[in-house]
Amino acid sequence: MSSSSEGVFANWHPHFTPPSLSRRLAGHISGRFSGTVVDPACGAGNLLAAAALQTTAADRPGEVHLAGTDISTRAVRECRGVLSRLLPHGNFHVLKRDFLRGTEYESPLSPAVVIMNPPFRGYGGLSQDDRLRIRSGLQMRGRFNLGHAFVVRAVRVYAPERLIALLPSNWVYSRSGWFRDELQELKGEWDWEDIGDGAFRDVDVHLGILVWKRSRRRSKSQQQVINGRKPTFAGLEVRQGVATGADDVFCNIAQRSNSMGTWRTAVKGRDVGRTSTRQVWVPPAEYGREELAAFLKTIPRSMLNRLRRRSCVRSRRRAVLDYHEAIPDWFCEEPKLLLPEIVTGKLRVELDAEGAKMPLHSVIAVRVPSIAMGRLLLRYFQSSRVQKRLLRAAPRLNGGAVRLQVGAVRDILNRWMMVQSK
Repeated sequence: MSSSSEGVFANWHPHFTPPSLSRRLAGHISGRFSGTVVDPACGAGNLLAAAALQTTAADRPGEVHLAGTDISTRAVRECRGVLSRLLPHGNFHVLKRDFLRGTEYESPLSPAVVIMNPPFRGYGGLSQDDRLRIRSGLQMRGRFNLGHAFVVRAVRVYAPERLIALLPSNWVYSRSGWFRDELQELKGEWDWEDIGDGAFRDVDVHLGILVWKRSRRRSKSQQQVINGRKPTFAGLEVRQGVATGADDVFCNIAQRSNSMGTWRTAVKGRDVGRTSTRQVWVPPAEYGREELAAFLKTIPRSMLNRLRRRSCVRSRRRAVLDYHEAIPDWFCEEPKLLLPEIVTGKLRVELDAEGAKMPLHSVIAVRVPSIAMGRLLLRYFQSSRVQKRLLRAAPRLNGGAVRLQVGAVRDILNRWMMVQSK
């Protein structure tokens, strides 16, 4: 780029996206992207700066435009200053506006990509007037986070080809999953990349990156499969392994003698396709107060403190022994395929025919309705053609590794089902 990237990231507000995380979000934008990159909650411009660097916007003034809005006068002023240094040709504009209230938004070049770190104000922190205004304006249901409202409005206002948003992860792990329903109604496909805790100064919240993409137009044969006029392969499902919030602690508990819960073979990404003797302790669905008190006496204070510090215990009122998220029923006793999330070299795939292994969060699990279908899919995923397609679509990491995406695995699976249904 023609301007130096040093000193472009602001840190005077604790909620501003840190530089490394800004680059991580911007990494979901293709370096060859042409169009408008929009941040509807731009703050001092950290995400737009990262997007400008990612797309080499300074050298492509007729191809890439940066646009932002924010309600803070100071933030807008600083964002303009940062972008003016990065983009000497002036291919940007930043406006002082409340994105949830305004009606006029510019997107000079098409298509649009939205990137944002919206405010994380929970339903309880919104005034009654704000709740009613947002619910009626966006037709949102139930309790919602302000960040969810930004996602819904951004998709409807800009009709982007892609949206990348930093969001609190509680909605992903919620049993109700209503925001997932909202995303489905936006007629797109989405994937989730877990970040964890401690990303912001003085803010302790479990985070992740939502990547939403507009769906391609379905072919006639795809519509037939979806409408049920051809086999739908009921029972196939793809999801990330279960998040405990403290894998090492639950594995350590499994090494101790106690009378509660069960023990299962744990599978982390590096264990897939290899012999693993790692055990993880799985808490029981129900237990009495006296039983809990006796059990807690067997756990060292350091381990117990680690469990209590998890965000799901402190902010989501999970019991101290619960996992960060509920364990899907099919993770236990049902056949499934296991794939590592981080891949270096060839992708390893394992068929857990007996359903004996517990996939942890660094594993992608594929539920199969039968062992026979599992074997078919195992050969399919092991083929060089499918592996190349999966790894080509995966974001690159340091050291030559790639991060396998749940959405990409789901797309490959859908392609396989289409072929099988013909």
